[in-house]
Amino acid sequence: GNSGDVTVSAPTLQLSHGGLISSSTLGDGNAGSIVLTIGDMALTGGGAVSSSTFSTGRAGDVTISAAGTLTISGTGSSGAASGIIAFGQIGNAGNVTVTAGSVLISQQGNISSTTFGGGSAGQVTLTAADVTLTGAGSISSSTSGGGHGGNVTINASDALTISDAASGIFASAGKGSSGNAGSVTVSAGSLMISGMGEISSS
Repeated sequence: GNSGDVTVSAPTLQLSHGGLISSSTLGDGNAGSIVLTIGDMALTGGGAVSSSTFSTGRAGDVTISAAGTLTISGTGSSGAASGIIAFGQIGNAGNVTVTAGSVLISQQGNISSTTFGGGSAGQVTLTAADVTLTGAGSISSSTSGGGHGGNVTINASDALTISDAASGIFASAGKGSSGNAGSVTVSAGSLMISGMGEISSS
């Protein structure tokens, strides 16, 4: 059967040191959606929001609304990066939709939807006034298998800033994958890219 949805509403949410909110499926049933309605939200030290499928069921969508600041930064003791993450395998990965006042993604933090098999990756959509990606912070949708990658759409009404190597917005198909990469669409009041930051579809 299908798993249930995860719904959280709070003035502040902080996940750190590997803290996790997740929805997953290991069989034919679909994973539930994750819906977070937050004031300020911080994912640090490997803290993550994750939706995944490891079989034919579909991963759930992740929808986050943070009225204030969303911060995603750093890795945990296991090396896992902080992030908002959707994984697909045979089943499709979920879509990731994030709305926030301002967004800072740094030190390998990420927002991503990825497929490793025949299922397609989900769409990744971020809407905020200000978006900053630095220190290998990234927003991406990718495929490493037969499924297609999803599209990545960024709407930054004031400013989008990308700095440092490996920081950026990516839609990609990995080496050896037969699925197509998605497209990247960016709308920003101002755009600054420096220090080998990148926007790409490959």
